Amino acid sequence: YFFRSYQDFLDWVSNPYLTLVQRDFLVKLKIDFFGDLLKSSVRGYQVTRPTHKSYRHKLMSQFKLERWMDYGPTIAAAFASEEDGETQSLRCVMLEIMKRGHQPEVHSQDANSIISGGGGNNNDGGRSVSSSRSARYPHNVGHNST
Repeated sequence: YFFRSYQDFLDWVSNPYLTLVQRDFLVKLKIDFFGDLLKSSVRGYQVTRPTHKSYRHKLMSQFKLERWMDYGPTIAAAFASEEDGETQSLRCVMLEIMKRGHQPEVHSQDANSIISGGGGNNNDGGRSVSSSRSARYPHNVGHNST
């Protein structure tokens, strides 16, 4: 779950008086890396390499989370911070979730190799997670042209 603010998170986690509707409103974005793969059109997720971009005259470190669908990638979310360490930490957490999950394959963006889910050694940190359905398609889900 991603929240609009830290205060929204604190309310969500600790306020017993919130209704389900109020609690859901506090959540900005829900990402279920593995539950989404049960949907027939979702093939996996991938994070892009971190870059720097100017937002409102501030240089920010940013990356995107892409959801790979049968018809190609879509941007599920974009994350940015003035602090490089914040975006790098979030990106690393996402990569670890994808790498350590109970999925059949984790694709490496850099080497275009396949590493079995739940572990393995991946020198570039694996950039995407996909279901076994990806083997039926001619292109590599882990390939990113950016």
